[in-house]
Amino acid sequence: MDLPTCVQLDSFTDASICAASGYPPPRSLSFKHSLQIWLIVTQKAMLCSEQQLYALLAIIAEQQVGKRPGRMEPRSVKRRPKAYPLLMVPRGQARQSILEHGHAATLK
Repeated sequence: MDLPTCVQLDSFTDASICAASGYPPPRSLSFKHSLQIWLIVTQKAMLCSEQQLYALLAIIAEQQVGKRPGRMEPRSVKRRPKAYPLLMVPRGQARQSILEHGHAATLK
């Protein structure tokens, strides 16, 4: 299996085939490094032949990310703290309270 095919593969089984053939699995490659190298090469229009493409992919495969056990980020949005307290009474009642007593002197 050649290097471009290994870079494109995404499943664990296919990645293990790439590892057996001597190429790093796709998930171990640094995305940021790959993007930086790609931008440099495309800006200078240096890709002319298939051999140069293979050399580029070999350079990309040199930089691998380390093992980060337990690295998992939640895919959710956190509620950020606001400067105002939560409205815990009906809006009309809160308006009436503001008319009678004014806004609170300090915020949350």
